[in-house]
Amino acid sequence: MNRSLGWLIALLLISSIAVAHQEQGAHNDFFSREKPVELKQSALSVEGEIATPGPVELTKLPLRSVTVRQAGWDKYGKRFTGAYRYEGYSLFDILKDFKINKNNGKEFPPPTDLFLEIRDQAGHAVLVSWGEIFYARIPHRILVATRVAPIVPSKSRRIPPIPENSMLVCGDDLFAVRNLSLPSRIIVRSARVTIPIRRHMPFVVSQRIRIFKKDTLLGEVSSLDGFSGKDTSPCVFFGRGRGFHGFHDFSGRRLSSVLDRFINTSPEFVATGFLIVSSVDGYRVVLSAAEVFNRGDGNEFLLLSTGLCEEKGRWAIYPAPDFFSDRAVSGTNVIRVQQLETES
Repeated sequence: MNRSLGWLIALLLISSIAVAHQEQGAHNDFFSREKPVELKQSALSVEGEIATPGPVELTKLPLRSVTVRQAGWDKYGKRFTGAYRYEGYSLFDILKDFKINKNNGKEFPPPTDLFLEIRDQAGHAVLVSWGEIFYARIPHRILVATRVAPIVPSKSRRIPPIPENSMLVCGDDLFAVRNLSLPSRIIVRSARVTIPIRRHMPFVVSQRIRIFKKDTLLGEVSSLDGFSGKDTSPCVFFGRGRGFHGFHDFSGRRLSSVLDRFINTSPEFVATGFLIVSSVDGYRVVLSAAEVFNRGDGNEFLLLSTGLCEEKGRWAIYPAPDFFSDRAVSGTNVIRVQQLETES
C-alpha cells in the first residue's frame, strides 16, 4: 500500500467516525435528540362523581414524560405512525386532589369500580379505568400531552407526522386507539350495576364465571381446558389496606385470551369498552377494555381457576399490571361487558 492511499483510507475512517459521532450526538439519550413542539391546548375540566367539579389549572402541575411507539388500528387495518416523546400532565396529578363522591358510595365505598369518561369538544369519548391511574405499578403513564418530540431513527432519518393539538396519550397501550385530540372533559363515573353485597363470607369461592353483555349471556367458563394464553406471574402480593399477602407464583390464562372467545374486540370497543368483574360476595372492579386487550407492556390480567390467598377461593382475577392487590377479585362469578353510551 503506498503512502497516499494510506492517508486516503485514514481520512475516510476519520470522516466515518465523525459522522457516526454526529449521529450519536453529544449524549446517550436516544429519546431526547429532537426539540419538543408545543401543542395547541383547550380548557380542561373535571366533572362527575366528585365533590367539587371544576376547571383544572395544568400549569400548576409537574410536567411528566412518556415515550411511545405509536401505531394505529381502525377499519383499514393496523399501521405504524412513528415513535414519540410526549410531555404533559398526568391524570394521576390532575385527579389526585379531587374528593370522590360516588353515587353508590354508601353501598360500595371502595373506588375500584370507578372509571373516567374522557371527551373532546366534539363529544368523542374514550374510557380509562380508575385503577390504571391510581393502582398501576408505574404511575404517570397516562398524560394530557402538551408537547411532543419525534424519536428519529439515525439511519432512515424518517420524521413521523407531528400532531398539532394536545392529546390524551396512554403510554402502555399497544395501539393508540385512545389517543384523543384536545381533551376537554374528564367525567368520573362509577359502574351502574346492582350486585348484592354479602359481607363477612367465611370463604369466597365460585364454581363458574358467567359473561354477560347487558342482559344477554355470552357464555360461561367452568374450566380453563382448551383456552390458550397460559401464563405465570411471580408476585409480592401487597394491598393498599392490609399490606403484605405473601409471595406467590400465580398461574392461569391471560384474561384477554379467555374473553376473546366471547367478545368482538373492535377498535371502538377497545377505546370505549369496559368490564365489570364481580365476586360472589359483591366485590367488584372496573377494567378498561384497553388495559385488558390492548397492552403494549407485556403485563397481563390473569384468570386463575385456583384461589389467591387466605380465605380467597377459586376463580380469581390477578391484576399483574397493578402495584396494589385491590383489583384482585377472588370468587369471581360474573363479568359484565359494557361500553360508553353516546352522549345526548
